[in-house]
Amino acid sequence: MGRSLASPIEVMAALQEAVVEPQSLVFSSRQWDHLSIVEMEFPSRGRFIAAPIAFYSISTFTGAASYLAEDCGKAIDPPRLTEGATLIHQVARGANYVWTRPHTAKMACLDPAVVERAAEETELVNPSRIEIPSSFHERDLVCEHLVAALAEEARLGHNVTQQFVVDSIASALAMRLLGRSIPFRPRRPGPRGGLTARAVRRIHAYVHDHMGDLSLDTLATLSGVSRFHFARQFRVSTNESPMGYVRRMRIERATQMLRARHTSVAEIASLLGFADQSHFTRTFKQVTGIAPTAFTALQRR
Repeated sequence: MGRSLASPIEVMAALQEAVVEPQSLVFSSRQWDHLSIVEMEFPSRGRFIAAPIAFYSISTFTGAASYLAEDCGKAIDPPRLTEGATLIHQVARGANYVWTRPHTAKMACLDPAVVERAAEETELVNPSRIEIPSSFHERDLVCEHLVAALAEEARLGHNVTQQFVVDSIASALAMRLLGRSIPFRPRRPGPRGGLTARAVRRIHAYVHDHMGDLSLDTLATLSGVSRFHFARQFRVSTNESPMGYVRRMRIERATQMLRARHTSVAEIASLLGFADQSHFTRTFKQVTGIAPTAFTALQRR
């Protein structure tokens, strides 16, 4: 199947190459942080053998008459995608998609990091053991509504609240996928208590001194417990998740730096470990209710 397909755009490009009359395939796409939507109109009939994908895909269909050939085994009459079907496709898995008449599809493409973060924060399943089985014939009304909402948001064009809406949809899809997961090795309950006061002080001091380079593994090591038990015990001790605590501390430091007026927004984002200036701005606004530039302007009054 060749190399893996890293993005929805690469899937669309490969699909166009596979269709005999590529001009008969119509699609549109929209991409945000961690989540994308692709809408497709398939021609009369065809077949597409795709390389493994690097994301989770959740697709819904209208007028479907198709099936996944690689999931058929030796069945004479393979299971088919019916009207309104939901197709959930795993990370690192390819597809052999066959269709026999025109139909449309909406495909939401979700970054695996969102699912792993949801697993980590909720402790519903060990993030390293997520097992989300592919489903290609049953209808999932929750996924269907979430994908439809994402498609509608894409049609609205850019607006100031759009990324927040999309982030909410991404989280909801991640939770829905986790709800379908099968933990083959159920997690054993960790210790009932929280971290010791000494461990909490050690973590606080480390976060204060290493704001720009933090990971759960490091914080768990400092606490003296396993990474998986650490998240629950930290929450018991502090009433917040480890990454929620780190985010709050970073924003508190950011407000101090903005008040001092010696460092630009871009430099603050880099120094405090944010992915980029946009990520910092979005997080700052989520926590404080105001953008960094507006916060700085208020300090000058």
